[in-house]
Amino acid sequence: MTAPFAPATSQAPDLLAVLRDGAAALAPDELAAPILAGVSGGPDSVALLHLLWRWSREGGPGVVAVHVDHGLRPESGRDADWVRALGAGWVVPVEVARVDVAAVREARRRGVEDAAREARYRAFREVAARRGARVVALAHHADDQAETVLLRLCRGAGLAGLRAMAPLRRDAAGGPAIWRPLLGVAHADLAAYAAAHDLPALHDPTNADLALRRNAVRHEILPAIERHFPGAARALARSAALLADEDAVLEDLAAARWRALAAVRDNIATLDRAAFRAEPPALQRRLVRRAWAAAGGAGDLAAAPVEAARRAVAAGRTGSRVALPGGVLLLIERDRAACGPAATLEAGLRDRLGLPLLEPGYARPLAGPGVAALPGGWALAVSAGDEGTDGADAVTLPSAGAGGPGWEIRTWRDGDRVALRGGGTRKLQDWFVDRHLPAYARRRLVLLARGDLVRWVAGLGVPGGARVTDARLTVRLLRPAWDAASPPADDCRPRRDMGEGEAISRVLIEEEQICARVRELGAQIARDYAGKPVILVGVLRGAVVFMADLIRAIDAPVMIDFIAVSSYGASTKSSGVVRIFKDLNESIEGEHVIIVEDIIDSGLTLTYLVDLLRRRNPADLRVCAFLLKERPRDHDVPIDYVGFTIPDEFVVGYGLDYAGRYRNVPYVGVLAPGAAK
Repeated sequence: MTAPFAPATSQAPDLLAVLRDGAAALAPDELAAPILAGVSGGPDSVALLHLLWRWSREGGPGVVAVHVDHGLRPESGRDADWVRALGAGWVVPVEVARVDVAAVREARRRGVEDAAREARYRAFREVAARRGARVVALAHHADDQAETVLLRLCRGAGLAGLRAMAPLRRDAAGGPAIWRPLLGVAHADLAAYAAAHDLPALHDPTNADLALRRNAVRHEILPAIERHFPGAARALARSAALLADEDAVLEDLAAARWRALAAVRDNIATLDRAAFRAEPPALQRRLVRRAWAAAGGAGDLAAAPVEAARRAVAAGRTGSRVALPGGVLLLIERDRAACGPAATLEAGLRDRLGLPLLEPGYARPLAGPGVAALPGGWALAVSAGDEGTDGADAVTLPSAGAGGPGWEIRTWRDGDRVALRGGGTRKLQDWFVDRHLPAYARRRLVLLARGDLVRWVAGLGVPGGARVTDARLTVRLLRPAWDAASPPADDCRPRRDMGEGEAISRVLIEEEQICARVRELGAQIARDYAGKPVILVGVLRGAVVFMADLIRAIDAPVMIDFIAVSSYGASTKSSGVVRIFKDLNESIEGEHVIIVEDIIDSGLTLTYLVDLLRRRNPADLRVCAFLLKERPRDHDVPIDYVGFTIPDEFVVGYGLDYAGRYRNVPYVGVLAPGAAK
């Protein structure tokens, strides 16, 4: 939404009409709740409250004034009492929120102005939650916008910064929308309105403190520019509105590329480095900011750390790190970069390896026959004799020999070596490097060793490939058998057959998780369409189960139709050719349409469908996918609603099949390698 800028005229604008026109951008549910008005007591905020009060008396939404006491001046308590009295005179409820700016400064290491702003917006969210409000209205005007542009320009901001304040900004986390209905109005027009209605106001002496940068811009710099360039303030604000439109286009491009090359799980964002390098620097910077935000970064990320992170992802050495603001760490791996909370990033990445891990320095003798328990539910089963198997999950061991060191279960030590198949040894560290094992995992891997000679790395195999001719023991790796009531974070549970034998190796998404997410998607679609009829086009046959549940979760008029295409057949890989078997029964011209897909893999089928249906002139066309694979896609199509993001594995269940089977399984599981025959 771009702020309106009317040509300058001698006639004062009708600010109530400006307010009503700006409200057209608000959703019906936002207008059905009371609107919070941020009221400092200054003339601008009092004028806004008066406008909202007039609108409410004419049938508009109710209004609640919220005054934030920052505690920065001794008389701030009197200001709060003044706002209460103002509200009482107009019969407007008033909430006063007291905040601790000093605590925010210390915790976030920010200046007074930034800390006060963060504390103020946090207070707005808390009051909105108590009052059930969906919108907070603020009195920023065109001159404020011009000041913001100048401040950010002097800091070296890019396009996203120079767009300055948005007329309407919704909170992705579900908080209230921030609405600035007067952003296109000159301060002089707002002052004229206050004078015409004889509105009282407080005057904060800190607004004259030139040590504060915004005050210096307001009272010295901007007036000097206006003397030489009359109308500069409105021109700067107009530039911000134009830049906002340009920024929105780039942000849409960045969002599409993010879906193609990034994955987020448990506050850890990973970026495909090869795909990242192919992007222009302007999009790379936006991808870095998205990764930082997904990892818990809050606020704005300055240009210097963005550039350092961008260069690291594109060309940094494997193992290099970049510390980012907000306690976020960027870790560079060979093929990907991972961004997450510094305190837990490495532990989170280790958990994804799917390997047994020990604390560094762990060591104990290998006893057997029997079972040696390991942390995390893993175990080693030791049996007598040679079962002739050396690999990732099993190894044969020769006798330890009389008087020599015995076999140990332990972690890597400096100086460890491995025996080579043709004779001789090499450093275990070199093998780690060849296998591209990340440094954060090497000291925790489970080894079987005798002295400084390592025979086996559990879950990975025999490092040197040497064979033994006098095997006396066989050791097998037993994977965790999780209790279904308390699964681990990666949901690695025992398979459940559902009549399919050993076909499903593990469960990825439980039935309960699916039900909860489908309800969320249905509610989101209902909000987005706000009562408008929508046609759901199900892609046969995989989307049938998902679509049947989804339509019952949408509280809006819904019609359904189906189309049948395929790029798989009886294979676990996309064939690269799309075939259409059944077309729609009804016309979609002028209708609101959502394509409902079961899974997005290469993007080939979806690209074909979007192009096909868009040519039929629907009013709008969106995509809802139950599953999205974590992999770069050959065909990039924006996906509006996503159920779950999953690893790049062949999955079945909840409508998804292999060769027509497994659709009735109520969860989503990984198809065992031996089942795809």
